[in-house]
Amino acid sequence: MQQTELLDEPITTEPEVQGIPKWRRRPRWLLIIVAVAFITIFAWPLWAVFYTDWLWFKDLGYQTVFSTMLVTKVTLGLTVGLLAAAFTWLNFGLALRPSHEPADIQEVSRERGGEAGPRSFVINGQRIPAPDLTRLVGWLALPVALAIGAYAGLLAWGAWDIWLRYRYQSPFGEADPIFGRDIAFYFFTLPALEALASLLFIVTVVSLIGTAAIYVVRGAARVAMREPMLGS
Repeated sequence: MQQTELLDEPITTEPEVQGIPKWRRRPRWLLIIVAVAFITIFAWPLWAVFYTDWLWFKDLGYQTVFSTMLVTKVTLGLTVGLLAAAFTWLNFGLALRPSHEPADIQEVSRERGGEAGPRSFVINGQRIPAPDLTRLVGWLALPVALAIGAYAGLLAWGAWDIWLRYRYQSPFGEADPIFGRDIAFYFFTLPALEALASLLFIVTVVSLIGTAAIYVVRGAARVAMREPMLGS
């Protein structure tokens, strides 16, 4: 009798993973393919360019020049990228502070006698609730700040030659007849100031746009719309 009961039980060939749906299970070979594709598309070309340049400078006996360029690029990229990310994240954090609770955007104007409810808009006389993006904004604040910092770091990475010319500049010995500055100022200092001003402008504008979007989505800023009134 016991043998018959054992034969009636279903036979499973694969161990079941409890708590994880089948559609969420990913085979290991898929992760391996993604890693290989990333290395082939991004990492390997960068390494090829880096190693080729190193061999060329080494063959000419200019290893110090190559190392100076590399250290300058990495230092500028990391420094500017971290500062830009910190500045953007600080602005985003200040924008998120006025309305921590999602319920802040679920109030309607009481001047019109409205009742509390989710924010909505009207299309053809029908009130349609607007999607709640408050939690999504809170989650995306840090990744967006890091992305802006990475972009600023790439811009600084490409300006390594401007920084080196500014740092190791030498006077020309001739003054500008109008402003009285040494001519070297216009060749070394002025391009560095222009690059810095452009970078600050880009980071500030992008940060302001993101901050304004946070204020609007979180409900800290509202646009008042007046209904048209027809005179009698």
